Order: sequence, then C-alpha cells, then structure tokens
Amino acid sequence: MRKIEVLLNEEKIRAEGKYELEKIYAELDKSFINKAGMQKSLGADGTVIYFVSIMKDENHYAKIMLAIKEYVKEKWFTDNVLKYLYGDTYGSNNPNDYSIEDVLEEWEVGKSVLV
Repeated sequence: MRKIEVLLNEEKIRAEGKYELEKIYAELDKSFINKAGMQKSLGADGTVIYFVSIMKDENHYAKIMLAIKEYVKEKWFTDNVLKYLYGDTYGSNNPNDYSIEDVLEEWEVGKSVLV
C-alpha cells in the first residue's frame, strides 16, 4: 500500500491571490488520480490523501514517483504546501503500518511542518 499526503496552505494561497486553489487541486488530481492511478480521500485536518492498495502493473510505482517529482520542482507548489509525505507499507496489509518520508526534505526543497 502506498499513499501521498498533501496539505496546502489554503489561507496563504487565498490571501496572496496568485493561484486558484481549485486549479491546484485539479492539477494534483490529474497527476495522482489520472496519471498515477491512485484513489483520493480527505483527512480530518484537510490533508488530501492519494492512495493505492494494490499496484496495477510493473510501471505503477514509477508513475507515482513521477507524479511526486513533478511537484517538488515547482516553486508555486513548494512555496504553498505545508505537508508533502510519501507512505509505503512495504508489503504489509496493515493500513496503519506505513513508513513515512517527508518528500520536501528528501528533495532538499523544504520540510513538511506537520510531520
């Protein structure tokens, strides 16, 4: 099982008015749902969670990693994200048994504040 957790600084995005929040979420959905074949849910704190229980083919992991990489190189994203985490159960069927990586820290573009 794999998951991506994204929490945007919606207040900052709205206050600055440089980007449309709905367009950002639509772009994320396009990458993680349409291209990477993940499902979407919403956490209690507003975190968007993209997840997949079973890998669909031998290229599925690569598609997820490409989607992750797409955003860590975008300043509009890294300047407005509070949390960007990758979780993997590494074969465990327990959905609470995730190993979590801070994507921002791994790519040396910041650090998730809500890890």
